[in-house]
Amino acid sequence: MKKQKRVISFLLACILALNLGVSFSENVNAEAASKKYVVKINKSMNCVTIYEKKSSGKLKPVKAMICSTGSATPIGTFPLGEKMRWHTLMGPSYGQYCSRIHGGILFHSVWYYRNGDPSSMSAKEYNKLGTTASHGCVRLMVADAKWIYDNVPSGSKVIIYNSSNPGPLGKPKALKISGHTNWDPSDVWSKGNPWNSKKPSIKGASSKTVKFGSAYKAKSGVKAVTTSGSNASSKLKVSVSYAGEKVGRVDTKRPGTYKVTYTFTDEAKKTARKTVNIKVTAERSTPKITDTKTLYVTSKSKMTKGFAVKNATIRQSGRKLAAKYIRVKYQKLKKNTYKLTYIAQRESYEAKKSVKVYIDNKAPVISGIKNNAEYEASADTVVNQNYCRAIIKKVSDNYTKLKVSDVKISLSETETAGRYKAVYAVSDKAGNTAKYTVYINKKSDVVSGGAIS
Repeated sequence: MKKQKRVISFLLACILALNLGVSFSENVNAEAASKKYVVKINKSMNCVTIYEKKSSGKLKPVKAMICSTGSATPIGTFPLGEKMRWHTLMGPSYGQYCSRIHGGILFHSVWYYRNGDPSSMSAKEYNKLGTTASHGCVRLMVADAKWIYDNVPSGSKVIIYNSSNPGPLGKPKALKISGHTNWDPSDVWSKGNPWNSKKPSIKGASSKTVKFGSAYKAKSGVKAVTTSGSNASSKLKVSVSYAGEKVGRVDTKRPGTYKVTYTFTDEAKKTARKTVNIKVTAERSTPKITDTKTLYVTSKSKMTKGFAVKNATIRQSGRKLAAKYIRVKYQKLKKNTYKLTYIAQRESYEAKKSVKVYIDNKAPVISGIKNNAEYEASADTVVNQNYCRAIIKKVSDNYTKLKVSDVKISLSETETAGRYKAVYAVSDKAGNTAKYTVYINKKSDVVSGGAIS
């Protein structure tokens, strides 16, 4: 009976301490708190998921945390309340980075024996993270408790529920500790924490050269080691970039140097990162695209692959590259102006080259003559190519630069004596042709007049 009374008294004292205990509030990081978050606590799975609330109203999961709840943890929706750097808990005991959920229910670190002393944590309770172990509060690793303390503003929605599904990001694991048993391994902000000198590492990753077409697996022989020295290779993430762009993998049929970056974050919230260079050797030469030039067509329908390939020389290792290894891409720049890109690729060897293509359906103009016009020449004029060309003032075109000398002239005599037919023709680079026909009549040298007296 006396024991029961002592327990009841203890619990009442704890509740009073939770609600009335000496505490102080601090301002959270204003910049970080500008984002809107919703915090969901899966009580049965002891997992916390942080959701960022977008302007559209949609919730995006951004962070998962392992926790310990208790049988007294309430189910429901609550506004996040005041924040306390250190706060008195049951026992009395003390917690870091406390954020009130509802009444005496808080987010906080695993409890400490001494107020303000990060070296007095209960290692036994820390190793229970991920299981139901609290008196109702939501216990977290220091790094996670501090993240909520710094980033989730008071008034934010906190939802506590039960589900067999831990959440969209899964349930993290907490580092089990044996050495340094009175310190939270994630508490990198506390001076003197012996865990701060320990770091996770990535072993077996090194720069190397691999043969063209050979098998390569980025994770082969690479090991991730946690702060405590355990194997965490399953958490290893790999990102690959090629020529400054992110790619999915090292393609051994595409020669060049790939940057492979390994990263992982262990249960102590510490991240290891290592970048190596993987060089893929070349067995074939890169295709060469030559003899390209600005192109002109009379209509868009003529902008075909055949037209493009006909107007370029594409070779690889000195041999003409088959059409199946060549792609062309037309991109509209403005009205009647396009960019044509040749893409020559065989295996992983690729070359690109671009030219402009103009749609031109207007024929050139020959100034100085008119079609079917009649011209008169003196009787002593020698009607030849030079004479006919001298009639032309200039030749103009909307895209092609033309000269008078570019005009072809066909000259012939008609059935009428002293009468000539001259046909002028000139074409632009698109194949538009201007054709003019004129007639030249020589004056007769016979003098007409009255009778001789």
